[in-house]
Amino acid sequence: MSVIQVQKCTKCILQRGISVFSLQQSRKVQTSFINHSNNGEKNNVENRSIQDASKFLTTILGSCNTGSIFAGTGQYHELKDQDRILMLNFGENFLSNPEVSLFDTTPLLDCCVKHDDVDTLFEDVKLRSPLPVYNGEVDFINSSSWQYGFTLKPFSIFSGDERICFLSENQIHTSVSGQIEVIDMKDVEYVGLWVSEEPYNERRLLFGLKNRSSKTLIYVEKNDTHCDLGALTVDTEWMMKTAALLCVNITRRGNDKVHLKVSPALQPANNQWVAMRQKIWIEMIQKNTWEKDF
Repeated sequence: MSVIQVQKCTKCILQRGISVFSLQQSRKVQTSFINHSNNGEKNNVENRSIQDASKFLTTILGSCNTGSIFAGTGQYHELKDQDRILMLNFGENFLSNPEVSLFDTTPLLDCCVKHDDVDTLFEDVKLRSPLPVYNGEVDFINSSSWQYGFTLKPFSIFSGDERICFLSENQIHTSVSGQIEVIDMKDVEYVGLWVSEEPYNERRLLFGLKNRSSKTLIYVEKNDTHCDLGALTVDTEWMMKTAALLCVNITRRGNDKVHLKVSPALQPANNQWVAMRQKIWIEMIQKNTWEKDF
């Protein structure tokens, strides 16, 4: 379940997997800074040395006075040896205050980095940031815009202006379209990822709750006329990771009955692409949830 790089065919995309956190602390980083227009197209790419990148980070982070910083990767990038990373300034630190559910987000950096150097850049961000820094993933693919993201430690789900889900010791704090609800951790029966029938245009991430109706966290509706299982796997990989991480984090907080429930189109027995990706997802979950972080 680590970030991977895109090649031209879906099969190649799904067969390749590259760890997000490579821990190459002593190497020099070559960074390609990308300016994206409103439609997601690249306007220009700029290559910088690690020294130039560090100065650049000092400048942009120095302007951040409140909230927290997010530094994360996306799902796929078309260049074979690079990851696209995103840095954001959340106007409020919703990870330290569960009462915060709505906030402003300022984009700081959207760039390409050699995948071996992602950790080096993230460590540099932590060293130079006057604010807390959280790592995770967002849902963009290639040069598309992002809609949702998650932080890893502590685990949360967010959009550009809302903390959708945050897990405290024994409660789940949710905010969906401004509607706030606190759910007891033990009331969650399953975490669900549901997709509609082919062409799979409706996707829903939800909680199945005891003695009550389900709670939808994220609902996405596409308008595709065709979507095969390979494309569906690529499109929903972020949601699959999010659902699995929710399950693991809820289990670690005492609810050992919770389980993952997905639509038939996303089950390994019915989808060879999901079966190919499972090992990578499991490794990512193990890396980011088995160490004590709360």
